[in-house]
Amino acid sequence: WRVCMPYSLQLEAIITHAVSQLAYKWLPLPLSFPTRLLLAEAMQVSERIDPFHLTLGYWHSYIEGQRDNVSASAWVGVCERRSFSPMGLATVIFDNLLQIHRHEASLIDYFHPLYPYLLRHIQDPPACLTCMGDLSLLSKPKLGIVGSRKASDFAYQESRALAQALAEKGAVVVSGGALGCDAAAHLGALESDILPAPTIVVFAGGLHKFYPQCLDSLFTRLKRQKALFVSERLWEYPARPMDFPVRIRIIAGLSSYLALMQAAAKSGALKTASYALEQGREVYVLVHESDDVRAEGSRRLIEEGALPFQSYQDFLSLVLMY
Repeated sequence: WRVCMPYSLQLEAIITHAVSQLAYKWLPLPLSFPTRLLLAEAMQVSERIDPFHLTLGYWHSYIEGQRDNVSASAWVGVCERRSFSPMGLATVIFDNLLQIHRHEASLIDYFHPLYPYLLRHIQDPPACLTCMGDLSLLSKPKLGIVGSRKASDFAYQESRALAQALAEKGAVVVSGGALGCDAAAHLGALESDILPAPTIVVFAGGLHKFYPQCLDSLFTRLKRQKALFVSERLWEYPARPMDFPVRIRIIAGLSSYLALMQAAAKSGALKTASYALEQGREVYVLVHESDDVRAEGSRRLIEEGALPFQSYQDFLSLVLMY
């Protein structure tokens, strides 16, 4: 016997998120025309449910009730094809929310008032983001800084200086928490001495453990100064190799502009820049010496129409958004 719970866009986003993680594929949210009309109401705080107060039984009943819905969301069909049981799915959602709540983190679903506007309008937006830190950073102007993990001294120092300068002008620096240019960007934001630290770290794995572990001291400083850590993955899901290219759409999607500090012919940073261009973002590329093999991808991107800049000061003169 199934108890039909009131239909909720908020709960649909949370369930879509869980199923997409279990099935390891992006799933669309219920965004038909009638649903779009409901979006404004769904985003009102007074209309929302506190998911941390929902019992396991509530999740189970809601999932059961949606299985016979003629206009069911995409997650229903995936559950049937993958033989995900309603109780098993409800347990995954309940346990994930429990971990988030225990660690004083937040779950920002697609219909949440704080879900970033630019990210909402990419082709494949995450149904939910798990966030730890100061959520006010989500609503501030954001600029992505990405580059090689094996960065040259020039790329590393320019990334650090650019991030600090942008932070001091009121921007939030978005990057991926990796070695090289990413770490330099987060460090530069820290060195602005602004609180909360004006930087967002987008992780490939769940927030139970920050990767790479060799940057633990940097992550500790970022956490202490209320920087924002973001992940699409469930809380305890470790990062897998295929997670890194998936998270680039979030880095690009959060950012109004993207600065590519250094990229080899094949690199994650180059993929991030390509994705940003597909999303209609302006991409700026730091110019390197012509014989620097670590910047082959950077040179190719400039040849394809990306905007070059010579230094962080040059970038600041080109981008007048602040």
